[in-house]
Amino acid sequence: MNQLLTCSTGGHLDSTADFAGMHTSTVSRIVSRATEAIAQLGNNMIRSPRHRDTIRKMQQKFYDIAAFPRVIGAIDWSHFKEKMIYEIYRNRKGYFSVNAQFVTDADLKILNV
Repeated sequence: MNQLLTCSTGGHLDSTADFAGMHTSTVSRIVSRATEAIAQLGNNMIRSPRHRDTIRKMQQKFYDIAAFPRVIGAIDWSHFKEKMIYEIYRNRKGYFSVNAQFVTDADLKILNV
């Protein structure tokens, strides 16, 4: 939870530690270990196309749509309103939301969240 809290809010370890009622060094160890575990899972969970033919087809579709050369994915973020989440998720517009990142191909197929 501390890992998610620190990364999702862009907060500092001191803020997360204070919120969680833990010492900063404890939160630092938790965040470091969790980040390393997530990074190790990345190769299994986040995959870019590997076959040249697939990559060429994806690039051609983006080029056909908008004349973007060598693009295989588009990235964007979106806020999802939430009713029952921590105050720390209050966005700059004043309501609670979770900010999620998406990567899609030219056919709007979600490749990564």
